[in-house]
Amino acid sequence: MKQLIIYFLFICSALLQAQGTETQTIQKHLKHKDMIFVPNLDPEDCIFKEYDGILYVLAKNEEAGSDNSKALISLRDVSNNNSIQFKSFSNELILNLVKGYNFRIHDFEINDNCLVFSVSNYLYLFQKEGDSFKYMKQIKLKNAPDYLKLKDNKLNMLTCGLHNGEYEGVFQTLNLEDESISNTYSLYVPIADRFLYFQPKQVANFFEDSYMQSEIIQPVIYFKNGEGVDTVKFAGDEWVAMPDSILQKLNKNYSNTSDRSPKMVIDNIRKYTKKYSFVHKLFSLSDGKVLVIWSVPGTRALYDYRYTIIQKNDKNYNIIADNMKNTTANIEGSLSDFNGLMPFSINIGVSQNYLIDILPIPFKLEGRHFKLPFLELNKEIDQYHLRSDITGFSINITELKND
Repeated sequence: MKQLIIYFLFICSALLQAQGTETQTIQKHLKHKDMIFVPNLDPEDCIFKEYDGILYVLAKNEEAGSDNSKALISLRDVSNNNSIQFKSFSNELILNLVKGYNFRIHDFEINDNCLVFSVSNYLYLFQKEGDSFKYMKQIKLKNAPDYLKLKDNKLNMLTCGLHNGEYEGVFQTLNLEDESISNTYSLYVPIADRFLYFQPKQVANFFEDSYMQSEIIQPVIYFKNGEGVDTVKFAGDEWVAMPDSILQKLNKNYSNTSDRSPKMVIDNIRKYTKKYSFVHKLFSLSDGKVLVIWSVPGTRALYDYRYTIIQKNDKNYNIIADNMKNTTANIEGSLSDFNGLMPFSINIGVSQNYLIDILPIPFKLEGRHFKLPFLELNKEIDQYHLRSDITGFSINITELKND
């Protein structure tokens, strides 16, 4: 939670960097939906998903005991502030596999009939029973999926990232009933994939019934289309390209780093993150829209984030808006000045058409908080942390306009 306190410093930096400029912002394409306080959870252990107008959070409870006095995994309907019960599911079902509490929930999906989440290379499947979910079975997989997408009884799974120093990328479809695997595709290895060590990055994601992936150091997205691939370029002249001479050096020195520590690689290539453009995140929205978060070198911060929206219509891909910045405002402004459309952090997530951003606000906002200048609100947050051990955070929810 302490790491998220710097979020307001990020806002101040973004506002200072943008002051005095006239430019299109990503917020012009958004409308505010809600701001919700989430008590007694650490945001770093939470995953949010929206389904049928309800926002759910699946969380790992760090303080859970081995005596099963408290569930290790919890599910909450944050839209209505309701906890949802798991039946026939004990902590040991996970702990016996991972050999301890140091594990991570990769992703989860939920619909009218079931819930499924992934830990390492295992899936845990639950069937809905009234207002609760009953544990059904555990499924062991060859690959550890990073992302899940559920449609009826078919689960699309996507693995993408550096695992033990090697890039691993695969898309598969799992039938939850008979556990058969189909539609297996290997992802393209991005150029200069070692920059995936600099998190957060998500340069592959689901798109429609398949997937898409981007380069890291080039403004290019590949959309899987049947057995072929559609290529889309974005960013225009604003993109600060890495010279070929540096790429050749990186390919020569880091083409196989499985025998080197990530720290060594990060220390050696960190200098390039300050000089060139990078793709950071790739999200699929509703109605064939895609949100790309990328950057140019920052003047006050390391990255100056930009946003691109791409729309697929039939077989064509159109760039609706490109090179958008975060919203601009006076640094003395307050939450009410933004009407909820605040500057994003890089920790933003997307579910369906909702954009979900975590705010380091550990208490429920009252009317007066919306009128406080950011610096005063940040001071009140700091004072709260000094006198209270209660955990909690807020999430700001926006959605894309249908324009």
